[in-house]
Amino acid sequence: MYVVRLFERARELAEDPLRAAQAYDNTVQAINEAEQAALAAINASETAFEKVTCCLAGILSICQSFCIDHCYFFHSLVNI
Repeated sequence: MYVVRLFERARELAEDPLRAAQAYDNTVQAINEAEQAALAAINASETAFEKVTCCLAGILSICQSFCIDHCYFFHSLVNI
């Protein structure tokens, strides 16, 4: 009976450090997952920014072409 109590006490004492080690491992894993999520968010925002910038550049180019073409047209009507 003494041996059982001795090992039971050893098991009880070992539970807290084991739980602490598991909590540490879980914390490290959560931090790594959060870092991966942050990197994915940065990548997605950069991609979205590039697409919006490209789209706006295209719209600006179309507007400039339209204005140039029509300004010359209207200018020629005024000078008739």
